[in-house]
Amino acid sequence: MNWTAILIAAVCGGAFAGSGVLLANWLGRPQFRSAIVAVATVIGIGVASQINDRLPVKMNIDAFSLSDLADEVPFYRVLIDRDPASALILETGLKDDFQSGNFTINEITDRTRNRLGVILTNKTIVAPASLQREYADIAIEMFEHFKRTKPNLCRKMAMGEPIGDLSPYLPQSYAETEGAMMVRVIETPSVVGASGDVVRGKGIAGDVFVAWADTAEVDMQSPNFSETLSDIQWCDISLALSYAKLSASDQDRRDLFAFEADTANPS
Repeated sequence: MNWTAILIAAVCGGAFAGSGVLLANWLGRPQFRSAIVAVATVIGIGVASQINDRLPVKMNIDAFSLSDLADEVPFYRVLIDRDPASALILETGLKDDFQSGNFTINEITDRTRNRLGVILTNKTIVAPASLQREYADIAIEMFEHFKRTKPNLCRKMAMGEPIGDLSPYLPQSYAETEGAMMVRVIETPSVVGASGDVVRGKGIAGDVFVAWADTAEVDMQSPNFSETLSDIQWCDISLALSYAKLSASDQDRRDLFAFEADTANPS
């Protein structure tokens, strides 16, 4: 596994790197060390499943540049052209993770995906409302598909567990739709004066979670809350938040995306 494969694997799920762990963040519950969500298979089908996660690795990759992947991965080409500062964040973060010797290959991949998720979600905070709603629609399509075919993935996302290659579980049409949306997020001009509030977004997300729990007759304050939910219920929680983004006011939606970006940020 080299840096090229890691960057290809990281694109898989980059658009939704924070959405799955919002509930754990809101509850203040501990998450896994590399809390990530692998949510789509935009490119590099099968790459993620080839990653071997055994021991921390340490190596110098100063020679690598994100531009080396520009021809192979359209999203990276657009990111380099439109947002070179964010492209540099991905490069620097990957180099630092490799050189630290503190992370396994899987963890480095997860952290790279999270950085990508922060970049995309921060762009979405200030994107036009129509693009934000498209973002939510694609998330709904994904969670509905998992609910029908592989609901345990919803639980893994919410608990921040590494998932790996999702190509067996998502249709190619979805991958293409999400990939195109990621490009539009980078290319679309920001709304002048738009911003999002992380704290307010956390409160809005909390209202959504509490309303869902009341309807489902679930005690969210129970110490064993996460263990009592079924896989289908984890999907339903994720769907509730995505539908809330569709119906929210423009400012509430921006605040929710701000909370999501803050959640995805790797520590």
